[in-house]
Amino acid sequence: MAVTLQIQDGSPWWLSPNVWAVPGADPEGPPGTPIVDTPACLWAHVENLGATPVSDAQVRSIGPIPRWASTARARTSWAPPT
Repeated sequence: MAVTLQIQDGSPWWLSPNVWAVPGADPEGPPGTPIVDTPACLWAHVENLGATPVSDAQVRSIGPIPRWASTARARTSWAPPT
């Protein structure tokens, strides 16, 4: 069975609504613009288009990750930012 994970692009591609930042140390805080030299959490909605369930996936960046996004956590549930 195949596993096909994706993060949908936006238009243009870098404006994806499926990737957003939450300024501060609380990952459940409201989305917003990160502030230089302060903590922030980076979220990504990863969709499984395959037929096999995935419970532990790792997301890697193709391009550079900003300093404020140097650590990542995975969650299996998703709610769009409000």
